[in-house]
Amino acid sequence: MRDPNDFTFIDPANGQRLAYPGNTDLWKWTNIPGFNKSKFAWTSSQTLNANYPPQRAGAVELQLDRDGNTYAELAASQSGTAIYQKIATTPGVAYTVRLSHASQSAATGMDRLQVLIGPQGRERPVEMTRTTSNKAGDRIGETSTVVATRATNTVDSVGGGARSHAGQWDSYRGTYIATSDITVFTFKNLRSQNQNVGNLLDNIIFTKAYKLNYSGSGNTGGITPKQSK
Repeated sequence: MRDPNDFTFIDPANGQRLAYPGNTDLWKWTNIPGFNKSKFAWTSSQTLNANYPPQRAGAVELQLDRDGNTYAELAASQSGTAIYQKIATTPGVAYTVRLSHASQSAATGMDRLQVLIGPQGRERPVEMTRTTSNKAGDRIGETSTVVATRATNTVDSVGGGARSHAGQWDSYRGTYIATSDITVFTFKNLRSQNQNVGNLLDNIIFTKAYKLNYSGSGNTGGITPKQSK
């Protein structure tokens, strides 16, 4: 699925991808063999866009980096768009959200996104804490409802943007307590260079956050941690 420009759009509703041959007049949607919509799961808030005549609503952009890593670019072809996924959840249970985020390049500035979680139509921003830093000046432990990552890489000649993001990723973690059987996890582009460059997202994980209970150990009167199930 590698294109000359090292990026592609996925149309999850129809199981197709937008292929980019060298001649832009030949850009077209083609079927993805064996595509399973339930396993891909993601869709976007993107609508049809005049800047990309072959573009489709709901398409998700995937990028291929110099090191072979594949990730999503939130600034696909419209400003302020988002990708999202609906997950079955248990009301009252806490869920941990983890992700990796990078800006396109130092030249294009610091990209920003927001994690919004909740029942459909009632999603709210979640506080995310930076757990690892790419050493570009971001502080581990900072918490905010805006995920913002500095970059040190430079712009290359391919597509007007950097394709080298090894070492450029920061990691973030947040917690959400479910209030419904179906929860929407949304990642919204707040700031990028323009409507189709920036806000890179990878390593997204949703998992139950098990609490730790404590009880005395009896003979010593000490405290022993016991993980609840």
